[in-house]
Amino acid sequence: MLPILQIQVFPKVPNQQSLLAELSRKLDKIADLFGSYARDKTYFSVEEVAVELRKFLGGDRYSSENLASILVQSADNYDRMKRRHSNFYTRFITYNESRNRYTIQNSGYASFIDWIRTDTRYLLHESGATDDNDQAVEVYLPKVNPEIFLRINSRLQMERSLRDPHNYRNFILENVKMRHKISVAMLTYLFENEVSNDVFWELIEDYFLGRIPDEVLAEVRRSS
Repeated sequence: MLPILQIQVFPKVPNQQSLLAELSRKLDKIADLFGSYARDKTYFSVEEVAVELRKFLGGDRYSSENLASILVQSADNYDRMKRRHSNFYTRFITYNESRNRYTIQNSGYASFIDWIRTDTRYLLHESGATDDNDQAVEVYLPKVNPEIFLRINSRLQMERSLRDPHNYRNFILENVKMRHKISVAMLTYLFENEVSNDVFWELIEDYFLGRIPDEVLAEVRRSS
């Protein structure tokens, strides 16, 4: 099975061609980022990838960190899968335990980027969305085989955590905790402001598409 870089919901987009064009533009940026890591022999963390993604993709910190985690883990899984099925395949992404960072070793990341493009076209085709008109369409794709990745094969990382448990960080749990705070603040905002029914459902739709009112984010920051 191919590693999963899942797309659960595409918010209203003009048509498939516009969506694919926007995706291609963003993937080109990601390819440039991976290319710079390969060219400069840079060691990087998921958090550092998140910072770079936010620069050219926008969005909040939570979304950027989630995307960075999915991107790096999917690249690593893609590499492992390819290596298992080919004795001559050279992995492009490696993890350095002592530095707790990744490196891009060669230009093999290009095939990973191409896989995302190809698989997205396939998913859109399977969704039944069409380009018959210029009206916005919503595409809902089933989320298959959700996964949480835990690195437990790194003895060094486990020893570090045991020696200094107070400095242990789990970004998945931190993001879940932050998402919970946002959910509570969002519900408080909706009911305290007594918004109309139409506005209520617009805000709910925006929330599930990752667009959070500034007032809600400000409240989360104050309570953190």
